[in-house]
Amino acid sequence: MICGIKNENPDGGMFEQLFEISINELYIFYPNSLKYFAVNSTARNNLKYTIEELNTMSIIDINPELNVEKLLELINILIIGERNKVFFETINRRKDGSFYPVKMNLQLFDYKGEKLCLAQAVELTEIKRLEEEKSRKEKQCSLMINGIPSPAWLISKERIILDQNKAAMILFGTKVGDYCCKMTIEENGQVKYSECYFCLADEALETKKTINREIEFRGRIWNKWWIPLGDDIYLHYAADITKYKKMEEELRNLSEKDALTNTYNRRYFTKKLEEEIERAKRSGSSFSVIMLDIDHFKRINDNFGHNAGDLVLKSVAKFINNRIRKTDILARWGGEEFILFLPYTSVENAVFLAEQIRKTLSEKEIPAVGRVTASLGVAGYIPGDTVDSLVNKADNMMYEAKSAGRNCVRYIVPEFSTADGRYSFKTIIKLTKETN
Repeated sequence: MICGIKNENPDGGMFEQLFEISINELYIFYPNSLKYFAVNSTARNNLKYTIEELNTMSIIDINPELNVEKLLELINILIIGERNKVFFETINRRKDGSFYPVKMNLQLFDYKGEKLCLAQAVELTEIKRLEEEKSRKEKQCSLMINGIPSPAWLISKERIILDQNKAAMILFGTKVGDYCCKMTIEENGQVKYSECYFCLADEALETKKTINREIEFRGRIWNKWWIPLGDDIYLHYAADITKYKKMEEELRNLSEKDALTNTYNRRYFTKKLEEEIERAKRSGSSFSVIMLDIDHFKRINDNFGHNAGDLVLKSVAKFINNRIRKTDILARWGGEEFILFLPYTSVENAVFLAEQIRKTLSEKEIPAVGRVTASLGVAGYIPGDTVDSLVNKADNMMYEAKSAGRNCVRYIVPEFSTADGRYSFKTIIKLTKETN
């Protein structure tokens, strides 16, 4: 018995068994009256109707979206043989009035010389829930990706843009479906593309490892990522870090530069001098340092004020920086004292530069102050020197210049003994000729 109706088919027992145990809802009804012939247990349990109640109902009674005319049109497609099956999505209504989505499959079959219609309904509640959840997540993911201010692309191994966010489109003008780089088609029809000089996509795909690099591109500094998502697809992400690099540069300048004169500070100079001494130990190279002190600086502050004193310091620093080489290093040693590092420079050449600086500076007019002079001391590196010993030699020579009346250069020249091939500690103090 199916829905209380006896099936007299010789195979009825097997038919009933398969009909009843199906995990999908099965309805057999008359194509003319639409009344039920049979409803399986899955459908009955879901609908909550009894067999007796279903025997008095038609398929229209459980489906609010279908009417007789519409359903007969669908059945007629089967009758005239236009199709063997008709699929459509609709909703069923339970006895308690609740609804659930189903995918319906209609087909005709013969039963004892009579045409009956079989409707198989696959409940879509879980499928719809999963689809909605998937759609919701995809929407959230899309909103999240498009909300990211940095450009991101999904790119195939062949360099075709499969997807991108709004930032990529706005900042770079790229389009989905286009090549992410320049592309040409050769005579044989083969596509040839020229990679960007920094592209590491192939390496990322080959090694299956994320690669990250900082790149200068289009006048900006980018933190770029190549993230393999499979054998032939990767995510390319680019973050503009130009402003952070500028901040980093500013912080480095703050740690290395004197805020007033924009020359290097004492700590940085000492570090570079230590490095140069180590290099000189290995290569035997020579270099010199010049210590400079502005004469009567206290008098300048007392007579013209500290703002004028600051102006003098900045003017002197700017003047010296414009005079020296790019490889030379000028630092403010402290107060009104400056120190110069001159790589690959003999004492004689360093003295020549010091005298030029002294002379030109003494002739330079500084607004609101007038002319200023400086005393300079020069010393060259010899093996065995440390930062302290070398700076002390230049400092002592600078004080020799002060003692000699200021506005002059004093320097110390190491003597070299050819007998043993070593530098001696005997030194000669020499004076530059004063011109004023």
